[in-house]
Amino acid sequence: MQSDPKAAYTATITLDRSTVPQMLAQAGDPRNRVAVSDLTGPVSVNLAYAGSCTVGKRNDFDKFHKVAFWTCSTACMWQIT
Repeated sequence: MQSDPKAAYTATITLDRSTVPQMLAQAGDPRNRVAVSDLTGPVSVNLAYAGSCTVGKRNDFDKFHKVAFWTCSTACMWQIT
């Protein structure tokens, strides 16, 4: 991420994202989650939610649209790698 070069801060937080595990939210609430590293096979997706924060870009929604209209010859199974 890039910040405004003239921005003033009261504090700076440094986060090493390699130490943050990838998580997959389960149905009902994002707090219902599982670490991707704990998955043992393909993930069946029956319902998906796509959204964006206030700085969402048109390109983000174009990608969501492609996924929403993705078709499979059999039941769609997404492999998380």
